[in-house]
Amino acid sequence: MAVMQNILGWLAFLCCAIIVQTYVPGLDALIVGIILVTQERDYKTMVWLLPVTILLQEGMGSQYFGASILYVICFFFLYRISRALALASKAAFLILVSLGMGALRVFLGWFFATLQNTPFTMTGSVYDGLLQAVYILIAWVLLSRLRRVVVHEEKKTES
Repeated sequence: MAVMQNILGWLAFLCCAIIVQTYVPGLDALIVGIILVTQERDYKTMVWLLPVTILLQEGMGSQYFGASILYVICFFFLYRISRALALASKAAFLILVSLGMGALRVFLGWFFATLQNTPFTMTGSVYDGLLQAVYILIAWVLLSRLRRVVVHEEKKTES
């Protein structure tokens, strides 16, 4: 039963993230799920959530083609680099990751625009990067608290 609740919870997250991403262009609303699963070390969920997230990102077309795979790979690299900070202070880790992912958003926008010979506007890209950084901070706090409540309720019903 707990496995089914976990899957349904993540599917609800995916639906909400898709809606947010539809109405806020230039935002990767799905990355917060990957960040949270990585922090929780929930590898069983990551096995199916990671490919679903990448396929959704590529299919929705909110980023340049191929950028979402590189974006997720860079997140894992950033996570490995800052893992010691994650153990010391979750707030500092989260701020570092959100700023890093926001800056990465700007870099990947420039990189893929150059590769695909499309126009690149620095102002719009910086706006997208700042929006991404703020979104990660807010969404991670909300999602992690919601997960804590759900997990606590599951443990309570099992007792």
